[in-house]
Amino acid sequence: MSQQPTNWDQEWAGLEPKQSRGPNCGIWALLLLFFLLIVCGIGGWLAWQQVDGWLNSGGGGLLPTPEPLSGTETAVPDEPQTPLPFAATVTLPSDVQSSSNVAPRFLAIVPTIDGALTEWDETSSVTSPYLVYTAASWDGSDDIGAEWNLGWDSDNLYVAATVTDDIHVQTQTGPTIFRGDSLSLQFDTDRDGDFGPRLSDDDYQIDLSPGNFGDVPASVVRYRGRASGDIPEMPGHGIVLAAQQTDSGYTLEAAIPWNDLALSPEAGLT
Repeated sequence: MSQQPTNWDQEWAGLEPKQSRGPNCGIWALLLLFFLLIVCGIGGWLAWQQVDGWLNSGGGGLLPTPEPLSGTETAVPDEPQTPLPFAATVTLPSDVQSSSNVAPRFLAIVPTIDGALTEWDETSSVTSPYLVYTAASWDGSDDIGAEWNLGWDSDNLYVAATVTDDIHVQTQTGPTIFRGDSLSLQFDTDRDGDFGPRLSDDDYQIDLSPGNFGDVPASVVRYRGRASGDIPEMPGHGIVLAAQQTDSGYTLEAAIPWNDLALSPEAGLT
């Protein structure tokens, strides 16, 4: 006899393991959220009651108002104070000009370069009272000041200076004369062509030292700028210099050939 195959679906019917059903998670989450809202509401209401009570009591704001400061009298010295000057000043004659824009005077008679300045009586002096180096150590108008004159002819530019200096010190010659008492002149011989802060080969500097009127002679150093931006010494000039010591400082006189500035004098030259 043939036996019918076993129907396993029927055999296992009702025997599958049943998972126990836990509580509904969604309901519990809603209950927890509702509880938190109630707690936050109560906390906010209590905080507002405290702030409202403080405002009603005269608090006036969340930050206390600072008390006004009472002023105190400034101490006044018994004796008036003399204000310090801003720059060196000297007593100047009435014909002294400012140094903002100076026109050299043509000299029909060539001055003798001896430092005496006797040929400059008919020219107007210019003052340079502004300190540009070591101003902190300056102690009065007798310490440093200068009046100077410019003249010219077809061969030279002439410079004359009267320097006020209570203590004259110069121990250097050559390129280091700037370390002692001396004059420094800067020239831009093509100002309109390259107006700007960078050095070029039309820029010159001429340093004039009176020496120390003893064992250190008067000396001149000429420098010329280069396109690289430096300004090395240019020896081989024909500048003539002389200086004389005075009771208040010294006088200085120089003749600078136009050739040493690569210039030819002409009307309107600046």
